Amino acid sequence: MRAWILLVAVGIITGCTGLPKNVVPVDDFDGERYLGTWYEIVRLDHRFERGLRNVTATYSPRNKGGPFYATYALFELDKDDYQYAFVSGHSTKYLWLLSRTPEVSESLIDKFKAQSKALGFDTSDLIMVNHDPKGAD
Repeated sequence: MRAWILLVAVGIITGCTGLPKNVVPVDDFDGERYLGTWYEIVRLDHRFERGLRNVTATYSPRNKGGPFYATYALFELDKDDYQYAFVSGHSTKYLWLLSRTPEVSESLIDKFKAQSKALGFDTSDLIMVNHDPKGAD
């Protein structure tokens, strides 16, 4: 299983890159509740994840300060239970649906697609991430 070790201290981490037009980060974000493992459910294709399966992201607090080199914008979040998140990068070329579980409902995927399309993302290029129950890559 491939895992990213990403460090989150705030709901949106922006270096000098900014946000895609119309993307507005969530408010009332609780960084402590966001920590832990998230499964990548849907994403736009890009070279650094091309062909990957069983992708997870594990977030932990940073011990030391330091600049971030990329934008990480949560534009939709299950604020009750922190079970899913819609995430954008610095442009409409970077988009993810993350979940605490390897499977989500079709209605959540439909919501993600509709909201993302309305914000200007090309949802025709979305990839459903395969999560092999055996964890093999």
